[in-house]
Amino acid sequence: MRLSCTVAASVLLLLMSVTGRAADEEKPPSIGDLLQQADVALRRGAYKDAISATSKVIKQRPDEPRAYVLRAMAYEGAKDYARSIADFDRVIKLDPKTALSRAIRADDRRGDAKLKHGDMKGAVADFDAFLKRVPEAEPYHWRRGIAFYYAKQFKRGVAQFESHKDVNGSDVENSVWHFLCNAQLVGTDKARDALIPLKGPDGRVPMMKVFDLFAGKATPADVLKAAESADGSVRQSEAAMFYAHLYLGLYHEAMGKAGLAKKHMRLAATKHTSPYYMGDVARVHVRLRKWDKREEGAKKP
Repeated sequence: MRLSCTVAASVLLLLMSVTGRAADEEKPPSIGDLLQQADVALRRGAYKDAISATSKVIKQRPDEPRAYVLRAMAYEGAKDYARSIADFDRVIKLDPKTALSRAIRADDRRGDAKLKHGDMKGAVADFDAFLKRVPEAEPYHWRRGIAFYYAKQFKRGVAQFESHKDVNGSDVENSVWHFLCNAQLVGTDKARDALIPLKGPDGRVPMMKVFDLFAGKATPADVLKAAESADGSVRQSEAAMFYAHLYLGLYHEAMGKAGLAKKHMRLAATKHTSPYYMGDVARVHVRLRKWDKREEGAKKP
């Protein structure tokens, strides 16, 4: 008798559980649930899931600014920059106060998407607008310096990287981009003389050899050798090769050696690429120079 009661109770609980689950499954997720799903997916790099969840929100509520912000960020992560820009445009029109808040920074984020899409003038305009609102961020905004370089605003690029050294004095990349901008104004010899010195070593391999290269104290072969001998994980080794090819490409271009520049930059954009910001810079560099196009007369596969 006691066993029968226990079994009956268990069956009842099971039926209640199944019924409850069925009710939950039939109930569509709320706007808040979908936005939370999108946020979680975005954080783990599941960009398609984030896009799917936010698109459902937008279908139900076309004027929901949070959905456009999250979807714009997801599109950028998925490297669909045109759609990312369009969503940032939409959220700025819908709710400028929220979109331009310190937490969202839609104009700054849109500037990144424009840079990666190849619209350097548009990126500069967005970065300028952001820094007009948040002027204390200017010394930290090395991304604007890169946009200045590609937009051929070299004088402003020099000034940007000179200000960045005060907040990041051990960054070889800052010195190199300063050189690249300055070389367009005064030539490579004077740019080398004005190369921003480091306040301390840059621990990333092979960045110190890259610095020596631009300072005239190392050769391209030295940079590759340092990268190839990098200790650590596969990921660290690939990062070393990426930075070597990226900065060899930029170095050879500054020195007027287009063939070598193309060779190394293509490697940085494809074979030894990086999933991070500078990987996008390598890829957009190749597109802007049209080095991703098949050379005229090349045989079709």
